[in-house]
Amino acid sequence: MRRLTIGIALLGSVLWTAIEGWAQPPRYYVVDLGHGSPGYARDVTAAGRPVGHVGLEHSAKAVSWQMSDGPNHLLTPNAEGYNSQALGVNNHGRIAGWSNFKYGDPPQPGQEHACIWQHGALQWLEEPPVATGSQAYDVNDQGVAVGMWHTWPPNTYSVSGFHAVKWLADGSMIDLSEPDEYASRAEAINSQGQVVGMRRDARGRHAILWDEWGNPQNLGDLGTSGARATGINDAGHAVGYCRTDSIGTTPFFWDGEMRSLETFGRADDQFFPWDINANDAIVGTVLSFSGGIGSLTPVLWWEDEIYDLNTLREPFYSPIYGTMMLREVFAINDDGVIAASGQSFGPYAATRPYLLVPVPEPSTLVLLIVGAVGFLICAGRSRLLHNRHGRRA
Repeated sequence: MRRLTIGIALLGSVLWTAIEGWAQPPRYYVVDLGHGSPGYARDVTAAGRPVGHVGLEHSAKAVSWQMSDGPNHLLTPNAEGYNSQALGVNNHGRIAGWSNFKYGDPPQPGQEHACIWQHGALQWLEEPPVATGSQAYDVNDQGVAVGMWHTWPPNTYSVSGFHAVKWLADGSMIDLSEPDEYASRAEAINSQGQVVGMRRDARGRHAILWDEWGNPQNLGDLGTSGARATGINDAGHAVGYCRTDSIGTTPFFWDGEMRSLETFGRADDQFFPWDINANDAIVGTVLSFSGGIGSLTPVLWWEDEIYDLNTLREPFYSPIYGTMMLREVFAINDDGVIAASGQSFGPYAATRPYLLVPVPEPSTLVLLIVGAVGFLICAGRSRLLHNRHGRRA
């Protein structure tokens, strides 16, 4: 009987461990992507291949990190004055971003134009004749990209003059902007063709979801002065943030109804959720002005709780770059792999690109099997002893 009791206790303990493990966020290995500084990993495929941009020759260079099966691949010439950024990637290796050498060589300073890279080839995306530039931020597995085109000088970016756009796989443009708006931008797209972003008009700034046909829906604003949607998963769940009465922002999750996400409780913190995966895990960055100095904190929202990702990562040390601290996170894939950047503190202190890879843990099924086997062994031994005692009697 004692062994049977031990077996039941073992099974219960394993079940509890499985439940607790499922509810807790993962821990992460840190992978230094190297290749230039400052560096930022901006998106990551389902296979764990990141894209982003690094500093080389006094310019930003779009880069695709090939990880274990090939060299890193610069997407633009490694020469001064050639600027580019890779901002989104789909699971077929189609990379969305911008570059500044569309018109002429050498490129014109201050200009950027939306483009797609795939298999080493560059495809420029359509712009209207009045546009002075454009940027592509995301691309789905059907090859449809989203972003904005603009008509402003660079120093009036935050005021007006940019327009949400969707580009089809052939590079042709569908303008998502409205005649009565001041500005709009499309931030992210899912596999169903749903797009999220923002629109600004005379009534303020609004978080918008465009359906696959381009029809806009205002997601709400939590009763604040404005909102912006920044990420969407294939279930149509969106994330973003709303402005508050102070300088802070309130992060939100939307699944048909907008509700606020957990924060650190500081009124002046600015929360920027950037991406959401199929499991509704959300990543983003917090800009805090505690003490009057701005600081960046990378965060993960997991099961309605918020976590500083620096508390979830394994220790990291590089012989060249020393220790590090994560600063920003931009994307998370469905396996929980996160594209990030951080600050190194060694002899060559710099902003560097990193990938956060979940530490493998025993699956719930494995734990249940172990518990069940232990229970059966204990129960079998208990039955065997009971039979022996019965024969002796």
